[in-house]
Formats: sequence, structure tokens, C-alpha cells
Amino acid sequence: MLCLGVTAFSLLMVLRFVAGLIAGVGYTIGLAGVMDTSRPDRNAGLLLVVQVVFSALGLYVIDAVPVAWRLDSVYFYLMAWTLPCVVLAWRHYPEEPGERVQSVSVDWRRAAGRGAAVIAGAGIYFLMIGAVWGYLEGIAREAGLSLLQTGQALSLGLVVSLIGAGAAAYLGLRLGRVWPLIASCVVQTVSLYLVTRLRGFSDPLLAFYVINAVFQIMWSYIIPYFMVMFAEVEPSGRFVSMYGMATHLTLAIGPYAGAFFIANGHYGRLLWVGMGLVLICYAAFLIAAWLGHKQMGGARRGEAADVTGRAVS
Repeated sequence: MLCLGVTAFSLLMVLRFVAGLIAGVGYTIGLAGVMDTSRPDRNAGLLLVVQVVFSALGLYVIDAVPVAWRLDSVYFYLMAWTLPCVVLAWRHYPEEPGERVQSVSVDWRRAAGRGAAVIAGAGIYFLMIGAVWGYLEGIAREAGLSLLQTGQALSLGLVVSLIGAGAAAYLGLRLGRVWPLIASCVVQTVSLYLVTRLRGFSDPLLAFYVINAVFQIMWSYIIPYFMVMFAEVEPSGRFVSMYGMATHLTLAIGPYAGAFFIANGHYGRLLWVGMGLVLICYAAFLIAAWLGHKQMGGARRGEAADVTGRAVS
């Protein structure tokens, strides 16, 4: 609200910096609340659904506002969503930690390997998003698409990505963690490769629409799994607070890092770097899933040995 009508650049940057700090804290608290519900897998998917709806509506609402009011309309739009959310959170924020045990002491040494894997995976993934998707407009323009066509394709892809978030909410963890990770890795790697061949399609515009939509569906589908895997690093779920830091920091660095791989206005090398980052990201999450399975197996063996020991004594 304090940003309304502010035209001085320095003051606006200070206010936006403070707002960013507050938003970061709020996001972490909100995500922790989602993970403290009895169905965090489903509710993480629903969280993505709301985020996509918020973003998609904003694209069309703000575009209809006269240019002179457009910046302030962004702040009004944010407040129009934030105020009801604060009221709902005040009344319905989970007071109980669902199935999580809050009194247990965290063995951070045991959680270190799994925690490092999910932080690396999420950070690398959003580095790729910032680096590659940040230049998607330029990539499409290089393939011969107009600015209007590119914007329409990106908008449609954002709306269609509701399919991915909805699928994540519906399926939850029924498919486990490994198969969703593998499927997303294959689809997103192939999508990036096809973007490198965009000029070779008989209809580059249609190809871009389809490739972008498929990529964004898988993007919104896999993010809830990332969140849940962060929450599973240690029993209390407190490690999920690291998710926002790992993702937003690298997302901000991405466009700057991506610029180093653009050569003479060509984006091919950047896309190949993006494919490499996708593979590294999912490899890190698969390692985290393997470590989680290994720890669970060890815990079960320990419980069995304890039961056996008590029976013998």
C-alpha cells in the first residue's frame, strides 16, 4: 500500500525491498502451514493451483488497465488477494502439526545429505527457469514469432499449467516420488531440445504453443513434489523453510547467469545448458528420494530389532 503513487525510484526500491522481505517471511510461514496439514501432498498441489490462477488472472486484468494506472494497479491487485488471505489465515491457519511430531530433537547430521540434495535440486531447477524461461521471448522471436504471438503463447501456457497443478493435487503421493521425478525430467528435457529445433517445424507457432504448454504443465505438476520432499527431510518438517530461499535466490540469479550463454543473439547454447541443469536437478532429487528410502528402511530395521530385543528379555 505504501508504494501507491510513489514515483521516486530510490524510495520505491527501498519499499519494494522491505515488501520482499515481508513476502519471503509470509511465504515460508504459509508453506510451513500447508505442510502441517493432514494432507500436505494434496494441499501443496492446491497451493500451486491458487498461484497459477492468481498469475493468469493478473496477466489479463492488468493488461486492461490504462497505462497511466498500470503500476498502481499491480499493487491494488496484490492487495485484493492479500487481504482476504490474511483474514482466512487468521481464522484457519493450522494450530496442530497434522501428523508431525514437534517435540522430537532433529538430528541435523543425519538430515544433512538429504537436505543438501533437495536444496541443490531446487536451486538448480529454478536457476534453469530464471536463465532459460527468462529469455523465452527472445528464443521465440529468433524462431520468427512476433511479440504478440509469443505473449499469447506464454499466457495460454500459464493457464493450461493448471492441469499440472490440479493433477498434483489429485494424485498426491499415489505414484510415489521417483516416477513423477523421472517423468518430469524426460518431458522437460525433451521440451527444451524441441525448442532448439523450433525453426525446423513446418508451423513454428503451433509447435511453440504445444511445447510451452507441455513444459509448463510439468513445471506446475512437479513443484508440489519438491515442496513435500523438503518437508520430509526431517520429522518436524521445519526444513521446508529452506525451500523459499533456495528457489527465489537462484531464480533471481538465473537471468544474469543466462546472459553469459547467449552468443550473437542466438540462444542455442543457453538451451543446451538448460537441459544439463534439468538433468542435474532431477538427479539431485532422485538421490534425496533414495536417501529417504534408505533412512526409512534403517528406521524400520531398528524398530524391528528393538521389538525383538524386548521380546527376548
